[in-house]
Amino acid sequence: MKKLLFICSLFSSLFGFSQNLVPNSSFEIHTSCPTGGAELYKAVPWDSPVPFSTPDLVSSCEPIYGVKLQNPHSGNSYASIMAYFKNIGWDNLREYIQVPLTNELKRGTSYCVSFYVSLVGTSQIAVNKLGAYLAPTKNVDIAPGAWFHPQLINQPQLTNATIQLTDTLNWQLLSWIYKAEGGEKFITIGNFYDISNSDTTVISESQNSTILSGYFIDDVSIYQLDRAGSDTLICLQDSILLGNESLPDVAYTWFPTTGLNNPNIAQPKASPSETTTYFLTTSIEGRCSYVDTVVIKVRTVNAGKDTSICKGEKVVIGEGGVSGATYHWSPNFDLSNEFASQTMAYPNSTRSFKLTANFPEGCVATDQVLIQVNPIKEIY
Repeated sequence: MKKLLFICSLFSSLFGFSQNLVPNSSFEIHTSCPTGGAELYKAVPWDSPVPFSTPDLVSSCEPIYGVKLQNPHSGNSYASIMAYFKNIGWDNLREYIQVPLTNELKRGTSYCVSFYVSLVGTSQIAVNKLGAYLAPTKNVDIAPGAWFHPQLINQPQLTNATIQLTDTLNWQLLSWIYKAEGGEKFITIGNFYDISNSDTTVISESQNSTILSGYFIDDVSIYQLDRAGSDTLICLQDSILLGNESLPDVAYTWFPTTGLNNPNIAQPKASPSETTTYFLTTSIEGRCSYVDTVVIKVRTVNAGKDTSICKGEKVVIGEGGVSGATYHWSPNFDLSNEFASQTMAYPNSTRSFKLTANFPEGCVATDQVLIQVNPIKEIY
């Protein structure tokens, strides 16, 4: 029971703060050290999505013998899968890893999905079209007739199409910006294509009938990118916090900087003097860069532009009002309606009119307009 409580607490401290939706993202938490292959399940809650498939957990506490190991991208552990395997009597064998997310994805929201891979040193070929499949349930579709290390035929939303995944010495980053359909709760990682469509690269000629493509996987992450916040209405001279809580290893840039106390933090205080659209560029340590927007609408009132008329003429001042708001002009004479947001003025002498608006949200705004009245010149 103490071990279980420790694991739960560690999950909370490691992943709750960072807002990475992938739990145990670098495979550091184990129920016990792996003692050989096929023990990914010890890195709870990671596992294989199908039976008769044996992805590995590699850890410095007990490395897997017979495999040319890689240093972890971070921490002390990582996962290992077969992206493709062929031998006498066996063809098209695969392994995949799967984990439930800490929260389901929100429809229409954009996320940065990424993980690091390194080609296993004993591989004869590289499979470049590794990818990720996001789904609301853990259920997956197996290729017809397959049962042992079967290929999955689900269509991955995210597939590498630009990087040759041939590096056995270093880790290579795969990252995408994904707009969620809504309800995705599981991520499955691997090679979802048959070998003819897997975009392979020959690394070394096989000395026997075996052809292997294996990959180490580390630091899987899903971060929400829509972080500018919700469009909001404020009163003039009020302030509001933009954005969301700060994430580690994330750079924030707000534009325009007008009315912001700091344009380079996750949650600046905004005090705009007029309705403003702010653009937030979020850059996650080289993985993804994304621009989100938020509109801060400021309650103001417009008495109109200063103008001039001849004595005896009339002019319209103000503009269309807001439903539920009340208006009052001062002084309240020489006007067709002192309680309208837009009214007719006909002063006999130069005068300023002040318009006060009381909005339903409790905002009070004022503005004034100057009407210069010119005498009528007599012509003889």
